[in-house]
Amino acid sequence: MQLSALIRAASLLCLSMLVTACQTGTPLADSNWPAHRSQIETLNDWILQGRLNIRQQASSDTVSINWQQADDRFTINLSGALGLGATLISGDANAIRLERANEVPIIAGSLRELSRDYLGYEFPAQALYYWVRGIPTPDSQADISLNEAQLLATLNQTDSQGIRWQLEYDRYSNVSGVNLPGRIRMTHPDYRLTLIIQDWQHGSGVQ
Repeated sequence: MQLSALIRAASLLCLSMLVTACQTGTPLADSNWPAHRSQIETLNDWILQGRLNIRQQASSDTVSINWQQADDRFTINLSGALGLGATLISGDANAIRLERANEVPIIAGSLRELSRDYLGYEFPAQALYYWVRGIPTPDSQADISLNEAQLLATLNQTDSQGIRWQLEYDRYSNVSGVNLPGRIRMTHPDYRLTLIIQDWQHGSGVQ
């Protein structure tokens, strides 16, 4: 994959888009997998800040992420290397808008449409809405394994293009009563992504 495609992939990864979330040493909340998954499925409002590392063969680079989600509305700011500069992605159930400095904004009707037109590949952006919270997508069969705390440790799912993604989860923290992964490694046949969240908030108070 060319660097320009990686730049676009970094943008789209954060569309649909968990460390140490200000670790305070609070013990993990008591949970079992069915109850935890049900709890996470109701978590629809959040603000997170972190870093995304993208590695391909001998190359590696990192971007910063600020992601605000409120039900189906979201705003994502990306900055850092990969030639991204400042990138703003915003949208809701009706439209998605991608803005970069000195470029004409890109508007699409859905995440799938935007990824197809902007990346040339239907990146699994919508799946990341689930993956980033530590649960599988509900519309595709998943192979999972759990850690000793009955939280997701590994996940294997196939995207809409038939490509198998392998995800690894660790560094879970208790964030206001919700156990969330601190690090997510996502392996694609062409590259490896590592997402680390440095600050995480959730709940109805998120604006």
